Amino acid sequence: MPTLAQLALRNICDLTSAQLAGFVCGNQGLDSFLTESARDYSIHGLTETVVAYAQDDVVPVGFFSLSADGLPLNLSEAFELGLPFECSIKYFPAIKITKLAVRSDLQSAGIGRELTRAIEAIAYGNSVSVRLLTVDADDNPRTIQFYERNGFKAAAHNKVRQSTVSKKRPQRGAQDDAPRTVLMYRDLYSPEGDTPLALPTPDVAELNQNFAV
Repeated sequence: MPTLAQLALRNICDLTSAQLAGFVCGNQGLDSFLTESARDYSIHGLTETVVAYAQDDVVPVGFFSLSADGLPLNLSEAFELGLPFECSIKYFPAIKITKLAVRSDLQSAGIGRELTRAIEAIAYGNSVSVRLLTVDADDNPRTIQFYERNGFKAAAHNKVRQSTVSKKRPQRGAQDDAPRTVLMYRDLYSPEGDTPLALPTPDVAELNQNFAV
């Protein structure tokens, strides 16, 4: 299994369609997004996609897409962040993982964890404050367990979203085909509020060496 240091990270706008060919993750929506939509989303400032390659492998091993985000937390969640002062910020600054996928033949080999480490390093490498990582995770056991293993927890805001959805009565004969998701977040700092990550994160300089822009 390649580690983050062994992965080459490329911006979607620097890649040709031929360099994306062959990637299949088992989710048709994610596959088509990478090959058909990711470049347009990046060009128009909607979400930035990073594609990962392993040494001597011409087919991407995975990719992720990121956008700016802000997450409102209830009093209990805000208390868990351990801020040592009274804070009037209503939305905690965040980066949203809008897409994350690993090639089918390499799944369950730890590459997803390496991609989340790359995301963490990107968050720390920015000159803009980021406290949380967020994701609207597909509501299935495998996906939820993956994010939980990587330090994410379900946000209380899910109850608000579920309540809003339950009040909307579908039209007669209409079917709710929208995929169910769970809003999850991960705190990028320890409870003391000044120590990065309980889980190990890569050195930002190390990441930049492997990120061809």
